[in-house]
Amino acid sequence: MIAKPASTRIEAAVVTPEQRERFAPALNRVAGDVELLVSIAALVSEDAPEVFTSLQSQLSKRALSEVAALGHQLKGMLSTFETDGPVIILQELIHSARAGDQAEAERVLRRCNKELGDLIDEIKRLGDSSPS
Repeated sequence: MIAKPASTRIEAAVVTPEQRERFAPALNRVAGDVELLVSIAALVSEDAPEVFTSLQSQLSKRALSEVAALGHQLKGMLSTFETDGPVIILQELIHSARAGDQAEAERVLRRCNKELGDLIDEIKRLGDSSPS
């Protein structure tokens, strides 16, 4: 068998045992394909921080229709990795924003702000597992 040149050899993603455990349900959703999950994480981690920051900004501007749209976008990005906790709370935020309830939307975001930031950071670290 002839080895491929190093420049075209596909290297496997390096995922820690902790990441495998943390994202076990996500791995199940992609049929155990670690490389696929890491690739999705790399894509999500490019956009999710900006969407999250925009959501916070739009909420402070009382632009609830934008908050609902951004919340929906963020929920879609994060749902591959997590379907509990902050993602469920994001649905509450979307509902509050669509209902025009600024105070409730602010309360909900305060409740999940740290968890969302932590989840986005975890996804970024997972995406960083991709070989260069």
